[in-house]
Amino acid sequence: MNIGLVGFGKMGKTIAHLCSTHGHKISTILEAEQMQNFSSQDLDLPDCWIEFTIPQAVISNLERLIPTQKPIVVGTTGWYENLEKIQALCHKYQVAVLYGPNFSLGVALLQKLNRLLAQWMQAYPEFDCAIHEVHHNQKKDAPSGTALALAQTLLENLPRKKKTACAGELTTRAPLPEELVISSSRVGNIAG
Repeated sequence: MNIGLVGFGKMGKTIAHLCSTHGHKISTILEAEQMQNFSSQDLDLPDCWIEFTIPQAVISNLERLIPTQKPIVVGTTGWYENLEKIQALCHKYQVAVLYGPNFSLGVALLQKLNRLLAQWMQAYPEFDCAIHEVHHNQKKDAPSGTALALAQTLLENLPRKKKTACAGELTTRAPLPEELVISSSRVGNIAG
């Protein structure tokens, strides 16, 4: 399979390495500069795109990639408030976009456990819960998309928790009982 890679940071390089070891070819690598002037007429289109950039770039990247009518996998998080706009473009161009806060099988299993634990905790109001996540020191978003997805699952399954509060919001006050606290650390080269 010929893959077009949008973004060539830490994850982009990892994806390129994994593709080469599994018999796939990275036929195109587009970084920020190339995406500014992207024209699908200028290159042979890959079979699909994998987008791993930053939240501030993902919408404009998708607006340029979707008209190529090639499937897109988006690993970038932090853009979901624009999801309806992207869904409308997908519908218009009849193209599939797969996105998610984390594609790890381990996190999928953790989400299932998270859902069960939240339901079980409802019976024990004397116990509280919080999320603390740790990633490498080059990760740009905090909390991560994975932490936010875990928090959303808790909010959906633990009725006494109504909203999240990031640790940075709590520098001058204690968390409210209905708040689910999320804190983050960015340290060394911890993968997540």
